[in-house]
Amino acid sequence: MADEKSMLLQMCTENVYNDNIFHVLGLPINATPRQIRRRREDLESAHDMGEEAWKREFRHLLGNRSVPTYEEVQTAFEHLADPEYRIVSEFFWMWPIDEDDIALKELTEGRRSTAIKIWEQAALGYGEKRLMAQHNLAVLYQCYAIDAELQAIDLDDEPPVDFHKTMCDYWERSFDYWEGLADNDDFWEIFDSRMHKFDDPRLTTDFVRRFRQQFPIAFDNINAQIAARYAKASHFDEAKRHVEYMARTMSGLDDIQENMNIIFTPMEQRVKMLIDGYDEKVKANPKSGLEYANKFLEDTQEIRRVAEGMLKDGQRIKTGLFTSIVSACNRYQVQYGNKTEDWKGCLELLMRLKDIACTPDGKKVVDDNIETVKNNADYEKRENTCWFCGSSISSDKWWYEIKLYGDAYYTEFAPFKGSRYKYKEVSVKIPCCDKCRSKYSVQYWVEWIANASQKLGKEDNQACVGCSLGIVGGIIGTIIGLSKKNADVGSAAGGFFSAAIGTYFFSFVFVRVLAYLIWILWPFAKIHDVIVGKPKYTKYPEYAELMRRGYK
Repeated sequence: MADEKSMLLQMCTENVYNDNIFHVLGLPINATPRQIRRRREDLESAHDMGEEAWKREFRHLLGNRSVPTYEEVQTAFEHLADPEYRIVSEFFWMWPIDEDDIALKELTEGRRSTAIKIWEQAALGYGEKRLMAQHNLAVLYQCYAIDAELQAIDLDDEPPVDFHKTMCDYWERSFDYWEGLADNDDFWEIFDSRMHKFDDPRLTTDFVRRFRQQFPIAFDNINAQIAARYAKASHFDEAKRHVEYMARTMSGLDDIQENMNIIFTPMEQRVKMLIDGYDEKVKANPKSGLEYANKFLEDTQEIRRVAEGMLKDGQRIKTGLFTSIVSACNRYQVQYGNKTEDWKGCLELLMRLKDIACTPDGKKVVDDNIETVKNNADYEKRENTCWFCGSSISSDKWWYEIKLYGDAYYTEFAPFKGSRYKYKEVSVKIPCCDKCRSKYSVQYWVEWIANASQKLGKEDNQACVGCSLGIVGGIIGTIIGLSKKNADVGSAAGGFFSAAIGTYFFSFVFVRVLAYLIWILWPFAKIHDVIVGKPKYTKYPEYAELMRRGYK
């Protein structure tokens, strides 16, 4: 036996009336077995006679319901034999308010206005007849409202104003009648008594109790399904209109979140399944990551439209869906970009993801990745362009290299000098063409001399250089002393010390004088900047960033 909740929910869709077995077959809900058998025979004969005869058998259809196929009719007869399916179908069709219901005959013959007047008059009365007439009006107005909605969904443009107004009026009238019945004990007793006429053990009083509890959710599900159809067609205002219907009808009896779960749980499962599949594909072939990401967005486009049309920003379902989609695509573009360095393709994808992300954190992640990709693209472009003149570099690239020092760190122990600070050395390489190479290589050496003179300006360095030259002079003196005839160890040692001492003092004085001369003459070297232009490397992004961080 089918679960009554799932049975009710399956039938409460936008096709609740188009697929109703009594609507399709043209039978009253109290049809006897003899009436059902005769109707079946008539339809079999019409089918044998051809298309025109078949169509004539369905002149009773309401709204724009198309003529059913032979297979649909056979399915309807099968469902008619199922007590649960039949009782749900009866609930969503017109009930005879007496043995010879004139209103039903008028409706079957196409005189809808006459039928409505009869039921509206009965709805003003008392007792069961009043409740049954209200039920029939609720069903009829809802039937025509849904029929109009299905026509509007298929329109490319907005429906005419009068049409839209009439459609909304049908809904309001239907809601008014349903609201008066949903929590009316007398109405449900009528339904319970109707069910007991089947005398089927599957249809118990407990079945009616659960049916009554589940009815508000099933009722809202009709509007939820229509909202989903509108959202798929990108008619978001109409989709939200039906979400509003759900919010204000059956207040306190329904569960809108449950209806949303019914629609979106399968969508969430599909998104997860797609992510698992594309994760494996991108892992196996990162170079196709961008293609897979765009394909994934195409596969989830309809889901995103439905969520956009039915859910507000901040709702758990929408946030979860959109965050999963954005995160997956972001992963794919990272793997693709690292493998191919096609930053332009990555940037185009990220701009799409920026429109999809629906949370502040999600938008920030995408923005950060956009900044990273732009920097990567700029670096790639800079790497193949001369920084100094802007011309492209096809081959034989020369790098203008600058060494900077910063990020001091403390060493615990250094031999002979104790603990001290050290600096990290970073080389900044700036792309340069052959033409600028000859120009800026001169400047490079001029700056090298300036740096050398700066180091020589320190007394410790001057002493170190002087000592080194003294030692070299001493070795030379020793060699000269030993090369003389009758040379002995004493003369060699004397030659070493005299040469070393002389060279030390000479070199110490020479190095210091040389350093001062360079510093005196250095301002005149600045004329080089006037000739070749001031260095442009100070604006090179990597150089400027290191200088900002304190490197020198």
